[in-house]
Amino acid sequence: MSGDGGTSSAVTTYCVPTLKITKVACTAGHVLPNLFVLFRKTPPKPNDPTIGSKIAAMWKSEEAPGGPVPPYVLGMTDATGYLGPPVDHASPTCFDQVPDAYKLQQGQSYDVYLIQHPSLDLALRIEAEINAGATTFGEPKALTVRADAPTLEVPEESKGLLPAGAALYEGWVLFRDMPFAACEPVKKQVQRLQAHLGALRYMVGTSNFPYLPDAGTDADKSGGVNDGIFDVRTMNAVYRYQGDARSSRAFQVHGGGASGPHAAYVDYGANFAPKVDRGALSAMQAELKALKKQKALTEDQKKQKITLDGKIKAEQGDVKTATNIANAWAYLDGSEIAAPADKPDAADGVVTAATGKALEAWLTQGLRKPGAILVSMIDPRGWLNWMRPEAAQSLHGWSELVKALGFEHGICVNHTFRSAQVDIGKAGYGRSARSIHKTGLAMDLGIASGFVDTVAGWPVAYTREVVDGRVKWRLHGSARQSLPGAADAAAHAAPIVERLAALRDEQAKTPIAAVMLLPALDKLMAEIQANPAGFFGKYYRASVERWMYDAWHPEGGIKGATMTASEFFAEHEPAKAAEAGDHGAYLDLTAVGELLNLGRISSFKSGWGQATKTVKASELVTLADALDKAKTSKTDDDVVTVSRGKSTKLKSTVPALDADFMRRWAGTLKDAKKEIAKSVKTNTPQLTVTLSWSAAKIEDAKKVAAKLREYGDKPFYGVVSDESQPPVQSGEAWAKYIEERPQALEQQAPANQNVKQTTGATVPSAKPKTSSWTVTLSPIFEIGYAASADPASVAASVLIMPGDAVTVPAPGQPIGMEWWHFQRSDLLTDDKSRKLWGNFLIEVGWTRECLLENTGPALYHRAGVGYPESELAEKAY
Repeated sequence: MSGDGGTSSAVTTYCVPTLKITKVACTAGHVLPNLFVLFRKTPPKPNDPTIGSKIAAMWKSEEAPGGPVPPYVLGMTDATGYLGPPVDHASPTCFDQVPDAYKLQQGQSYDVYLIQHPSLDLALRIEAEINAGATTFGEPKALTVRADAPTLEVPEESKGLLPAGAALYEGWVLFRDMPFAACEPVKKQVQRLQAHLGALRYMVGTSNFPYLPDAGTDADKSGGVNDGIFDVRTMNAVYRYQGDARSSRAFQVHGGGASGPHAAYVDYGANFAPKVDRGALSAMQAELKALKKQKALTEDQKKQKITLDGKIKAEQGDVKTATNIANAWAYLDGSEIAAPADKPDAADGVVTAATGKALEAWLTQGLRKPGAILVSMIDPRGWLNWMRPEAAQSLHGWSELVKALGFEHGICVNHTFRSAQVDIGKAGYGRSARSIHKTGLAMDLGIASGFVDTVAGWPVAYTREVVDGRVKWRLHGSARQSLPGAADAAAHAAPIVERLAALRDEQAKTPIAAVMLLPALDKLMAEIQANPAGFFGKYYRASVERWMYDAWHPEGGIKGATMTASEFFAEHEPAKAAEAGDHGAYLDLTAVGELLNLGRISSFKSGWGQATKTVKASELVTLADALDKAKTSKTDDDVVTVSRGKSTKLKSTVPALDADFMRRWAGTLKDAKKEIAKSVKTNTPQLTVTLSWSAAKIEDAKKVAAKLREYGDKPFYGVVSDESQPPVQSGEAWAKYIEERPQALEQQAPANQNVKQTTGATVPSAKPKTSSWTVTLSPIFEIGYAASADPASVAASVLIMPGDAVTVPAPGQPIGMEWWHFQRSDLLTDDKSRKLWGNFLIEVGWTRECLLENTGPALYHRAGVGYPESELAEKAY
């Protein structure tokens, strides 16, 4: 008999209700991961019939109970929302191998407390206090498991969640990987938080807009879209802010608050609402673009087009205000003070009520991050660039000086600040994982396509020098300046002195000029007055021997023609060839830059012209690039050597290795690690997939299979305990096996045992050995590979395996000798030793924990950016 039970003529029988693994989701349908759930079956009421009345009678017993009956059980949802035993993120093993999970009864009501915080210790404390009879946490939510599906639905609201969040964020506690992250009410609060952090000068964006979240429209795609998403940048900003606020130091901006630069980011008249909505701007731009594509518009669509155009212009105006030079530099006008009394309750990246209150105090008082920040600069073309003020002051001074010295174009800049989420721990040819661009202290000048020439409108030639065994470059701008003879240097210098003096008067009251430009002006004028002829000899040239840059030539290119400034200008600016006669000399831009402490980089003292390059197998993209370059080089040596362990060496050739496959597979590994993190592990170039029969794992297996089918005709070497499988199969064959394997595993698994009727939970069963649950695949990059007939010898013949070192022909590495790169070299070193690169990133706003791969216990082991510790400890160069 079903239901509550019934009475037959002979006996009374009761049916045990069916318990099922249960998913926790919000009422909008989003699964809720990383949510602590305290639950018990709702106790029966006295008027419940039959078996219910008997249980209710037990509740009325006069015996004093030892605690709440039944006790609450603490559970935690996994990444797919399924409820199971709680785990600490330091060792997330709950669902990695066996889908142990709590089972709840469909149609059953449960008393529930929901904990929106990543701390397992906090959740355990709340569980203990509630089971001990504490009433401070209020009444539980009464939630019923859906009768049509094993799902416990939770309202999309912060009311009743533990602990209560900040009023500034409508009661939500905000943190990385929080349960309600996909819910619109929470996304809006994360957008508010990001606006607040940006206003306080904590980085939440990309290279293009470091203090605004990325809505998908930035040219820099380094960190991905994070508008309304609590990603690693937002976690880092919160954590860094908490550390600063708790250390009792802040920077007071003069005129800060509602009348200061903060108001470009937050609306003080609307409870600190975000002033810039880049997500809305992006959506409106897409809608307007779609309307413009239509050939015929209705009257309503025409009105909508006009409305959208107005809204877009207004929103773009807000973006420009938040990023312009005046607003950015206003953040430097002030001084450090003691931080407000309101402080975060912890430095853990979690925005609790205390952190929200402290953030509001900082906004109200117009405070910002103490120490180094970034400011914006506009180059002569109107391009926006972000830099540390020290580099920006030098760039400003450099541009103004060269204009006064006859190079009217100023300094054209393509790129300055680079996000730390680019080239994490490794980089391809011509790039550096420890780039000074990531510190905000470097700049790349106006490079045209191909790196050989400068951009149109910026007539600059470069020459090659060898200084102390190192290759360096010197830049020369075609200037409106004639060269004097030996007798009339002073007369030629007089107009220059007048221009420099006028520039000094003009810039004397400009804060941006005080530190670098004014001292450089004084030095130049002193040089001219002391020795006019020497001044022209140092800073000007009648002609230069141009260099034709080639990043892959052993010498960095070849010599070009010797040209006068007017000849070069006519060639570089054909539309303005009539003006070439006015350009009587080259101005040495490099020499002028050195007055502003801007240093050029150089080659390594040795090895930059080496004949081979060794790349780790884990650096697939770098290896693919090296192979491609070797194919196009003039070298006849196409032998590739693979070193494995201390003695084993394998040989192949450049044409025999599939560089395109390597590059694509590297992207697949990266995507798989991010999208299917619970089921796959990567050890480049290997991929290990964990299988089981759970719904979540079956879905993951399908995802893995889909990725493998992108390489359906490529061979893979597989390690699997199933001896029926050939070691080498196509991507399509392995995809089919991975999809079908869970069904076979289900038959091997032991049943769950010992159902606890009072809680609806189960005791986890013993875990089978993991050897039958994993498949490890190694792609075979060698074109035309033929597997050995002996399966035992296959592994030794596969190119390329984890830990291998691959040596390829290299026609030199002068790509690192960038003629366009300048940096504040004086800030990278002192009299005793060169500073650590990681410390510069920390100065500008990163934290060591968030730069590393695992943030550790301070941030509940959330994923960091991914740098190895050794990289942060390297010296800057």
